[in-house]
Amino acid sequence: MKELLNIATNFCATVSEDGQLRPALEMALITSEPIYSCDATGDSIRSRVIDTYRFSATPKQARTLGEQLHKMADEAEKSIREAIKLTNEKNQ
Repeated sequence: MKELLNIATNFCATVSEDGQLRPALEMALITSEPIYSCDATGDSIRSRVIDTYRFSATPKQARTLGEQLHKMADEAEKSIREAIKLTNEKNQ
C-alpha cells in the first residue's frame, strides 16, 4: 500500500472562464511504496517507488478535501482504537 510522504502546495492564480483571476493552489501528493525482490543469490532487496500526483484546487476545494481527510482520520482512529480495545479484552 502506498504511504503518504508529503503534501506540497504553491499558491497561484488561475484565469476563470469569464477572464477573471481566481486564487488557487497547486498541490502535490507525494507517495512511497515499498517494493521487494530478490537478487541472483537469493538475497532480499527492498526499494521504494516514489509517485507524485499533481493537481490544482480552489481554496474552497482544498478546504473541502482537508475536511474530508480530517473526518476520515477521526473515524479510522476511533475504529482502530475500538478494535484494539476489543482485542485486548478478548486476550485477557
